[in-house]
Amino acid sequence: IDTDGDGIGNNADNDDDGDGLEDNQELYPLGAANKKLDQDEDGIPDDMDADVDGDEVLNPLDNCPITFNTQQDDLDGDGLGDACDNDRDGDQISDSIDNCPVTSNSNQIDSDADGKGDACDGDIDGDGFDDSTDNCPTVHN
Repeated sequence: IDTDGDGIGNNADNDDDGDGLEDNQELYPLGAANKKLDQDEDGIPDDMDADVDGDEVLNPLDNCPITFNTQQDDLDGDGLGDACDNDRDGDQISDSIDNCPVTSNSNQIDSDADGKGDACDGDIDGDGFDDSTDNCPTVHN
């Protein structure tokens, strides 16, 4: 094998990638194409890094090991941190289309059609009065 095509096989070549630096001086002697992933850019390849995302939570304890999240919040208790969970409330509706992304409401009912599900809407009937003080919270009056 002659990676840099200089006519000297890698086993006898001191500069396998032909970049002018000797292999013993390089972290990646076969060139950038062979560079290992380093998500947090700390100089330690991810497969050798105890904290891949650099959030100061070690990988085995991190509920989002490749997403920076020092808080480790897990609203739905599924073991997947909110920072990398696409369904934070655990109602089986993806947050991107959930009308209450942090309140479980798998039925997605929205009585007043305001885009907010009844489970997290403080004014279910949309009459301008908060349900806690509305004498008829489900009837627009």
